[in-house]
Amino acid sequence: QEHYNFLRKFFHHPNYIKVDGQPLFMVYCKKPGEFPILTKLRELAKADGFPNLYFILGFARPHMHLQSQVIEEGLEQFKVPKKKHLGWNGWNRTVAYPSPSKWNENRTMEIPDWCDRYVLEKDKAEPIKRTNEIPGIPTSFDNTPRRNYEEAYLWSAHDPSIVLERFRHSLYAATYYETCCFQHDESSSSSGAKEEK
Repeated sequence: QEHYNFLRKFFHHPNYIKVDGQPLFMVYCKKPGEFPILTKLRELAKADGFPNLYFILGFARPHMHLQSQVIEEGLEQFKVPKKKHLGWNGWNRTVAYPSPSKWNENRTMEIPDWCDRYVLEKDKAEPIKRTNEIPGIPTSFDNTPRRNYEEAYLWSAHDPSIVLERFRHSLYAATYYETCCFQHDESSSSSGAKEEK
């Protein structure tokens, strides 16, 4: 209850991101001990007048469609998990945020090479299934606030201007993917929800 009382002032702020009126709440990584806490937070949010909380679960790996070159290089093999394999049925979506120190050095997100072909040749092209995963776009990382002096580091591949340009490039690719690659798909909305700020 005390933690929810702290959170609610943010949830009720008009600029807080909501999906169909549900405050968005991202969990950095999955730990079974958090499930009862999340269930309780959801109950408290409903009692507080919200329709629900919109829970997103994070995975520290690339989005399968936007950084396919990483997978092709053999750095990591993965599949987007099915909801039944997430350990708790309360998740609304997942988000992939590729670790800068592991995957993002000298890389950006790229529009899939099949995207324009799929849109222009929709009657001929093999259907591409949209994932329900949100593409996260970290380009640098600073863990110094959470570590002692010996373990702390600030990671970035380049100076700030280049990091910013890489972020803009990746943001464009992710936005294009979400809005254009599936534009003729009647079920193109991956969440079926309206996001609010």
